[in-house]
Amino acid sequence: MIRAVENGFSMVRQVSAGTSMAADFTGRVLARQDHFRTPDRLMIADVPTRRAWTLYGLLGDWFAWAGAALAAVLAALGAVRPRTRKRLERP
Repeated sequence: MIRAVENGFSMVRQVSAGTSMAADFTGRVLARQDHFRTPDRLMIADVPTRRAWTLYGLLGDWFAWAGAALAAVLAALGAVRPRTRKRLERP
């Protein structure tokens, strides 16, 4: 359900032995049915078909890729940069 909210679309999740649910693009649960507590096996829900544009849907994983690129650059700089040691002078 988290992926549906972050991408801005509705979702219907039907399971055979668990909790089935329908949610809209904002994450609001429209219908829920527990397999073990409900005697009838029919769930009806009006699910919107429109989509909401989200920041993640527009930009994608750019922040994660930028972090990975920064880590690679810092690791390369750490490996290439010469190490200098200061000598301790005794009086």
